[in-house]
Amino acid sequence: MIFNRNWFDNSRPDGVAVLEIIAAGEYIPSFVPLTGTKLEGLIAGPLADLTLTHIFRYAKETNPHVIEALYRFPLPGDAAVTSVDVSFGQVTIHSLLKSRKDAETDYENAKKENKAAALVTRESPDVFTLRIAGISPDEDVIIKTRYVQIGQPKGTGFSFRIPLTTAPRYVRSDERYSRHADGQPLAVLRDPGHRFSLSVSVGEEGLITSLTHAITMTQGRIVTLDQGAVIPDRDCVLTWEPVSGDSNPACRIFSDEQDETHFLALISPPQKTPAHYPRDVIILVDHSGSMEGAKWEAADWAVERFITGLNNKDTFNLCLFESRTYWFSDQPLAANEGNKEQAIRYLKDTRSGGTELGVALEQAVSQNRRKGALSRNVIIITDAEVTDAARILRIVDKESHHKEARRFSILCIDASPNANLAQQLAERGGGIAKFLSSSPQEEDITSALDEVLLLWDAPVAVGLTLRVNRENLLVDRRKVKRSPDGTCHVDLGDLPSGESTWVVVRAPPGKEPIRYELCGPDNCTFPASVVPCPAVRVLFGARLVAELEYLMHAGYQEKELSRNLAGLGYDLDSLKHKHPDKVYAENQMLDRMSLVRDLVVRESLKYQVLSAETAFVAVRSEPGRTVEEQVIIPNALPYGWSESFVTTSPYTRLEKRSVRRRANPRGGGVLDWIGGGESMDMIMQYDGTMKLNPPDSLSSTRKSGNVIVPNSVSSQSQRRVVPPVSESQDGYQLFEGIPFFSKGEAILFDSSRKEQADKVPNTVILKKLECIIKDTISQTATGLYLLLYIEDPAVPRVKALIKDLLRHDGSRPLNIQRTNGELLKIVLVDPDGEWSTKAPALKLVVR
Repeated sequence: MIFNRNWFDNSRPDGVAVLEIIAAGEYIPSFVPLTGTKLEGLIAGPLADLTLTHIFRYAKETNPHVIEALYRFPLPGDAAVTSVDVSFGQVTIHSLLKSRKDAETDYENAKKENKAAALVTRESPDVFTLRIAGISPDEDVIIKTRYVQIGQPKGTGFSFRIPLTTAPRYVRSDERYSRHADGQPLAVLRDPGHRFSLSVSVGEEGLITSLTHAITMTQGRIVTLDQGAVIPDRDCVLTWEPVSGDSNPACRIFSDEQDETHFLALISPPQKTPAHYPRDVIILVDHSGSMEGAKWEAADWAVERFITGLNNKDTFNLCLFESRTYWFSDQPLAANEGNKEQAIRYLKDTRSGGTELGVALEQAVSQNRRKGALSRNVIIITDAEVTDAARILRIVDKESHHKEARRFSILCIDASPNANLAQQLAERGGGIAKFLSSSPQEEDITSALDEVLLLWDAPVAVGLTLRVNRENLLVDRRKVKRSPDGTCHVDLGDLPSGESTWVVVRAPPGKEPIRYELCGPDNCTFPASVVPCPAVRVLFGARLVAELEYLMHAGYQEKELSRNLAGLGYDLDSLKHKHPDKVYAENQMLDRMSLVRDLVVRESLKYQVLSAETAFVAVRSEPGRTVEEQVIIPNALPYGWSESFVTTSPYTRLEKRSVRRRANPRGGGVLDWIGGGESMDMIMQYDGTMKLNPPDSLSSTRKSGNVIVPNSVSSQSQRRVVPPVSESQDGYQLFEGIPFFSKGEAILFDSSRKEQADKVPNTVILKKLECIIKDTISQTATGLYLLLYIEDPAVPRVKALIKDLLRHDGSRPLNIQRTNGELLKIVLVDPDGEWSTKAPALKLVVR
């Protein structure tokens, strides 16, 4: 997986996959390689048309048997998967999209007839299962999965997140039988043995950058990884930037230009000084087990930094959540200095457990609401590793209809976050989703937070709408207001400074050509231009299917379900004729789920996009050899996760046929965390079949709430894992004196200089930066900042504003690593010449 400061807002790169055979009675694992995973395709503006290729091959000397391979792999949660092509040697088969039940039947029948086959299913929006039967030794088997994706706006450009591993997710006990609960890795290893590579074309005269991975663009405008192939233990993030952002219109419409029009409206922020509104903010901080270590430290810093920046016109409240919720106050308080200091002390609580995000969210929206014209926000800081997404989004949807609704924004901290939930929560809640990595190899998280927090502080427009001359528009995750003049207004919410926003819409045919207009609350309008784009149709289809799947799992009663379906263009009463009325509530709920499931299948087949209730299946016509062994492919442990999550225990279905498996030589692990910490036994799956949970091999673990914790952890406060650090107790003093400026910059430290080379160890993790200034002139340092470089002298890893350092007694946290004597350089920048004539004496220390 890969990092990027433009997606994580701090980042860098790495990733691919390996097969491990599991068979009873053996203790030496035999590995069957997935030789490579490669991403190819085209990125042009806000849209990407990509193909993910998995290549399987193993030698007869390694394993002489014909095998069935199982791999649970990730794709972007908003991706529209449009086709799967399978090659067994020289034979290529184009798969068919069918209902999941029919596709699984075809696959099982093919295995019984000794025919090679492949099946691709979707467990949750961003987790897919690949099953391949009939892989023979010394034969290439190639699976090509094609999908279309919308980039997330990033300034004037777009950011594309490519997940490379599937992280273990916390599952509530009452969610264990849902389809989404199966969106778990089959096995997890620190290094799964397979690698990821990249070859993507760049269109529309733009540039691709990545701070998560080192990349190169060839003269043919092909982007590749400098390292060739990397370990897939973090998301790969690519950012497309136009050559010149100044010419971008305020509103661009990407349309398939059909009678039934599908279009994507992209709205860029106007170039004007942003307005500042008073804020009523509720902050929810995740203190669960999956946040342990650097993520916990980063989250606490984010909250402290944000609370410190509130002013006396704002109100706020703070909640720490894990298996329970802990509120700083029963209602929001004024952001005076006393309340802010007490809240920061309250933040130091170290209790930990499960991830009851939904419980905390529901409590937050029940708090008193401040009246007047202001910005109301719930800000959530988490890794979002939960499975009860439908109920969480249900809370958000209900809040959006309130007259004084709070908007929901999320700061997701992890190398492999639950990005789909975070994005949906922000879209439905009218807020912002941002992703940060706490890895010390990436840009310092504090620097990224300085930029991210500005987006919650300064919207440049409020109450924007898109007016379209059609009576009915179908828009998911947005509110639509119909006007008497036959037009519709799509609510776009507040537009943050320096960020674009977008919406995907389906419009019915009309008598007149379709027209678009961007409107502000004061009746001002902005121009719109139209760009032809046929791919928008399948993107709309994928989003519609995802919305229906959400309704299937949300647990709505009939009246609420009817209202939500009506918003998507469906009449529940006309659909109910297939199901006679039931007496018991449980059977009524099953009927409602069945109705929506039928819609999911129908729309999935109509738009030819994969869903959780459909599947792509490919079957080779001629029979081959019998499958003799079943193998699984492990995922990479997400970067920064505790080693206790490593396991090779697979989730496998029971087979009636005799198939060899090999026992797991490494035992279980904290994958038993999945399922709410309960014992692992035979359970009934969502589709009615039986599933075997991982064996209870937790001889060296204990239970804490809903989370399994290693016994070596003696207290909750010790659960926060910190990597080993080599440092002096007194820190390393890098500069003392009056800085000398040349062209607005003063070099305070440079390890490439002979006299400074030995001041800091060659391998060290820097945890704190101190800048001590005693002169009163320092109070004028409104625009000055420090840049810290590691290895690359052109791209800073840390940006620290002097005014923020002074606000925190001259110090701030760091989480940044220097290895193998890499360049370490610190520069003081004075962009406005505030200290050009007289600079104060200062001392710079890192610890």
